[in-house]
Amino acid sequence: MKTAWSYSRAAEEEGEALIIYYSQEKYFRHVQQAASMGLERYSNDPVLQFFKAYGALGEDHIHDAISELESIQSHPDMSLCSVIALLYAHKCCDTIDGEAVQELESSLKEIRRTASDTALYYASLFLWLVDRHDKAREYVDHMLKVCSGSKEGYVLRGWVDLTSNKPHVVKKSIKYLEQGTQDTKDVLGLMGKATYFMTQQNFSGALEVVNQVTVASGNFLPALVLKMRLPPLELPGRWLCCLLSFLLVPPTGSIWCQILQGQLEEAAHQLEFLKEVQQSLGKSEVLVFLQALVASKKQKLEQEATALLKEAVELHFSSMQGLALSPEYFEKLDPLFLVCIAKEYLHFCPKQLVSPLLKQVAMILSPVVKVAPAMLEPLYMTAQVKFLSGELENAQSTLQRCLELDPTLVDAHLLMSQIYLAQGNFAMCSHCLELGVSHNFQVREHPLYHFVKARALNKTGDYTEAIKTLKMIIKLPTTKAEENRKLRGPSHEATKIMQDAINEFSGTPEEMRITVANVDLALSKGNVDLALSMLRGITPKQPCYTEAKEKMASIYLNTRKDVRLYIACYMELCEHLPGPHSSLLLGDAFMNIQEPEKALEVYDEAYRKNPHDASLVSRIGQAYMKTHQYAKAINYYEAAQKISGQDFLCCELAELLLKLKKYHKAEKVLKQALQRDSGVKDIPSMMNEVKCLLLLAKVYKSYKKEEVAEMLNQALDIQSRILKRAPLEQPELIPFQKQLAASICIQIGEHYLTEKDYDSAVALELAQLYLLQGQLDLCEQRCGPLLEMEQTHDRAAVMLADLMFRKQNYETAISLYRQVLEKAPDNFLVLNKLIDLLRRSGKLEKAPAFFELAKKVSSRVPLEPGFNYCQGIYCWHIGQPNEALRFLNKARKDSTWGQIATCYMVQICLNPDNEIVGGAFESLVADSNSASRKESHQHGVRTAEKLLREFYPHSASGQTQLRLLQSLCLLATREKANVEVALGAFIEMAQAEQDSIPALLAMAQAYMLLKQVPKARTQLKRLAKVPWTLDEAEDLEKSWLLLADIYCQVLLQGL
Repeated sequence: MKTAWSYSRAAEEEGEALIIYYSQEKYFRHVQQAASMGLERYSNDPVLQFFKAYGALGEDHIHDAISELESIQSHPDMSLCSVIALLYAHKCCDTIDGEAVQELESSLKEIRRTASDTALYYASLFLWLVDRHDKAREYVDHMLKVCSGSKEGYVLRGWVDLTSNKPHVVKKSIKYLEQGTQDTKDVLGLMGKATYFMTQQNFSGALEVVNQVTVASGNFLPALVLKMRLPPLELPGRWLCCLLSFLLVPPTGSIWCQILQGQLEEAAHQLEFLKEVQQSLGKSEVLVFLQALVASKKQKLEQEATALLKEAVELHFSSMQGLALSPEYFEKLDPLFLVCIAKEYLHFCPKQLVSPLLKQVAMILSPVVKVAPAMLEPLYMTAQVKFLSGELENAQSTLQRCLELDPTLVDAHLLMSQIYLAQGNFAMCSHCLELGVSHNFQVREHPLYHFVKARALNKTGDYTEAIKTLKMIIKLPTTKAEENRKLRGPSHEATKIMQDAINEFSGTPEEMRITVANVDLALSKGNVDLALSMLRGITPKQPCYTEAKEKMASIYLNTRKDVRLYIACYMELCEHLPGPHSSLLLGDAFMNIQEPEKALEVYDEAYRKNPHDASLVSRIGQAYMKTHQYAKAINYYEAAQKISGQDFLCCELAELLLKLKKYHKAEKVLKQALQRDSGVKDIPSMMNEVKCLLLLAKVYKSYKKEEVAEMLNQALDIQSRILKRAPLEQPELIPFQKQLAASICIQIGEHYLTEKDYDSAVALELAQLYLLQGQLDLCEQRCGPLLEMEQTHDRAAVMLADLMFRKQNYETAISLYRQVLEKAPDNFLVLNKLIDLLRRSGKLEKAPAFFELAKKVSSRVPLEPGFNYCQGIYCWHIGQPNEALRFLNKARKDSTWGQIATCYMVQICLNPDNEIVGGAFESLVADSNSASRKESHQHGVRTAEKLLREFYPHSASGQTQLRLLQSLCLLATREKANVEVALGAFIEMAQAEQDSIPALLAMAQAYMLLKQVPKARTQLKRLAKVPWTLDEAEDLEKSWLLLADIYCQVLLQGL
């Protein structure tokens, strides 16, 4: 099994092995480069052409791949492989050519029956490369039956098994690889053996085989890469570390068990001992985590516990820095360990107040959820964190994924019901609880089930049932007793329950929450003094101090209406817990009581301590705006924007400038923000880009109305891309992003409604009418003003180009068409007109540049029917009828381009050399009517008839066109009887539609073939009087040429 290139020498064998390695690793650019280098040495080698096509296919350049594969389809060794690859390529297209696929499938059956061993080898190779292992195995087995001693076949079979996802199949691969490399140094086979040994952890065996490859082929890069991946065999220090880490596993597990059993003192002693042992190796995240557990269990050590947890997380992630996604990365990530840390963090997160620790938990869980999206526990905890953070929609979306993975997950149903409860959707809350019961009856045994149900009953006014439900779980430690105070039952029962809760949770992190709930109970009874007294008892050292002060401030403002004491609460908070957060709260308090000047002083002081806090800048800007210091607000925003570069600051600044009617400045700010985001294409940056574009559209409404539509359309385009990516990357964003997309569509509709320019539309139609009537000067007068308007520029430019075309001012016409195409290269109607103009002006060589310009718009442009139609017409005009047919065939089924494409295809089949039908060449053909030419002509007629059998026009003009083309097919047979039938049809058409130029031309051609020259000349003279129009140009010019030919023949006969 040899080809011109593949196995002629060892160097070429190594070259093919290298290309196969690149193909297997999906390095498609390298595949194409290596194949191209080979083709420079062995031009037109089919194997190299195949690999080049495969590389293009891998990069989604499907059109190029199909073209390359079609060029080698006739080669016997590559025919089977190329047909399979063509089928694969066609099925990768967005619009599948069903006819082409059907033809390929029928030819595949035929080729497979007579395929050689080489053909079977390359077919199997392709199927293996596209991960069709079963089919690849079938083909290579067939090959080995045909040629049992093929070393290459055994090597390929070995690789097919080696890359299987079934372990028992992988183990069989070595047998085939051994057979393939026996008595030979096949590079691909040796690489397979080395890879096999690596999968079996036989690193010494792998190293031995890799050394064989490097000795035989020292420059073979994949062997060196494989050798680099082999673990070093002698690293005593590394193994010692691993051994010590392994030896530490049993003690740490034992300590963990002791902590869970409450044996804290014993665990603490063990930890001290292990810390001493570990000192020589540095800190261990597991030991630090265990210390955090001990601190957590020893109540009132919350700050120490959270500090240790933070340290454990930092140690854990520091060991992963610089690691790419690999087995080592997943091993180091240790998702279960991170989940344990996250759980401990959640113990310190109050359930009704947004804790800063939630951000830390989200950061821990994020990499776990990304690499293991189907692990239920981290996914559920992520939903829990989002719920506690107030991100209800995001939590709902994440929970939905949990329930898709496991509909029986009790906690997920309960959390989903809590979300509906928080959203005020009590019916769905109850439905969700019942749904949970239907999937898992254990839900009813969960205290939270009854608690959520009681809250929903309370909200719907069914207080008696709510009390009954709460009494069922009143003695359990998870009771949310404070809810009962909201029921209209006896208040003494609520007080008793609250006292039970205080006794139950005394000395735990929940104690502060119960105290705050007790405050709510006192307020519900109207006992404001008692509530304030309880809040004053919370000291700065207690974790709920900030929340207590906020509640106290709220009572002073809303109940006592005492602004002075309201501010005093926040000032006291700043005094005892100084920091940016406390300053922000004080500043916000001043803003709430309409004292923005004092708020500015507080914000300013906080900003000087933390100049990179963009939220502070936003607050300062808002404060300046409230005090009507707009100039200062602008300066502040501009200065802060230079420091932080936050896009939301740009938007706030732009909104301020828009309010102040400083449109040019607003435009400048937004354009700078858009330039910064142009290189980044993640979802948040795309969302910022949409926001900036919508603001820019608002700005343009005031002074650049012609730009509004473009901005809104750009925003809609980016928003559409966000909606395509969101389901995979951030599904929780989908509801809001859909609403935003709908809002943009409404804005676009409203803009077009308000900007409807009826005057311009009327002027355009009038200019078109003047053009049709041949009043060119009047048409030009109307087009002039329309060119200056953005909305009508393109249509006016095309019309003016048509006008210049008629005036034979080709340079101006080409320039106008070029302007339109530079703005919209995929405007194929204009491209078609330009090709015709370039042909008539003798500048057809400029057309390919416009095709390349169109391709840059999108990788899908070569698949567009309009693009293929234009390419087909171009090929027809430069004398390449076969290429023209190939391109036109791709446009034949399209609703817009199909009819005209079919018409041209029929004309090309009937007259591939574009001769004058009925002219002098007819006699020349008759004189030299060889068998091959006759057969070719008959084949063309048959193809044209086949095309017309598949042509189904829906309009009356289309039916007339079909009848004309069918008659032209009869005319093309040159048989007298057929020509007479065709002539009768042409006469009928000419009578039905007076002065039908195609029918009169066809009549003249028929008369010429029947040797009735005077009658033909009569019809052609009628056409000579018809004024030239662009739509009828082709047929008119053919008639004039035929009439000229007749006159020439008469003159020659006279001589």
